[in-house]
Amino acid sequence: MWGKWYPDFANIVSNYLPLLQEFKFDLYLNGHEHVISYAHYDYAQVPKSHPESHWLHNQLNGYQCGQGIEEFFGSETEQSRKLVYKKGVALHQVNTGMSGFDSYSLCLDRPSMGHFTYAQNVYKAWAQVHVEPEFIQIRSRGVNAETREILDLYELTIVNEDYKQEFINI
Repeated sequence: MWGKWYPDFANIVSNYLPLLQEFKFDLYLNGHEHVISYAHYDYAQVPKSHPESHWLHNQLNGYQCGQGIEEFFGSETEQSRKLVYKKGVALHQVNTGMSGFDSYSLCLDRPSMGHFTYAQNVYKAWAQVHVEPEFIQIRSRGVNAETREILDLYELTIVNEDYKQEFINI
């Protein structure tokens, strides 16, 4: 829905982010992308509305975008590839489904209200989703074109601590 590489990024954020925040969405999956990325928006830090979206739009012009990038914002560690969050803390945005002929350019230096943790336009990739009452897990996987090796790019788990399993005696 809102990748930092879209020309109308400011418009999309100003129209959809407040709705997702208002209704406390935990996860937004966006497919048919030509990049892979993960970002989260802490409920405590995201403004509820953007009345001056024209200012934000002007802030997003003129940034450098590129190809052949795999980026961990901060540093790449095993911990940065496996993320665990509690339900109700943030909106998690997963852009997935990188395939096809061309990939989008990544504009990593554009400002964002979200905390981008991972982005890449190198590997053809997809997401595997596993849902249980206790958690939801999204694993981003890709293919190295040279070796044809399947790679684990990153994994996001959102834990539902409110879930209480009840046993029924028959």
